[in-house]
Amino acid sequence: MTDEEIKKSKKQEITDAEDATQESNETKKQESAEEYLNNWKRAVADFENLKKQAAREKDEFAKFATFRAAEAFMPAVDHFAEALRHEPTPENWQNWVQGVKFINQEFAGALIELGIEKIKTVGVVFDPSMHESIGVRHEDGKEAHVILEERRAGYKMQGKVLRPARVIINE
Repeated sequence: MTDEEIKKSKKQEITDAEDATQESNETKKQESAEEYLNNWKRAVADFENLKKQAAREKDEFAKFATFRAAEAFMPAVDHFAEALRHEPTPENWQNWVQGVKFINQEFAGALIELGIEKIKTVGVVFDPSMHESIGVRHEDGKEAHVILEERRAGYKMQGKVLRPARVIINE
């Protein structure tokens, strides 16, 4: 073999080695890219499963809360139905009214059991975040903006107003 052929042969060996190294590097890059893609797909699937699990848990919690509310109100509803079956007569109307007042107390107790509290009104200074003014009138001896009358009860739960109280305030 001549010097030139030897040089060509060595160049060919170097080129072949470089090509093999480049192919090896490309294979490693391809494998790494596939691994990253598979990990990404797994992460996306895990996230989707987590979202579905959270939605199921939220639905289950809502069902439990509804169950608890229904359970709290059932006795009052039963007593109200019983009162309606026994319509008042001139002889027993006072007892019937007392029974209806008792049922009203049961409903109020059910609200308290659920953590719902009535917003204070009469004698309190008007607060637009908890009260809705539906009228004004003047009463001597009372401060301005003090609530004189409650027309519809308001309620709050955990500090959040569920429904503002409708009130008449002093001008």
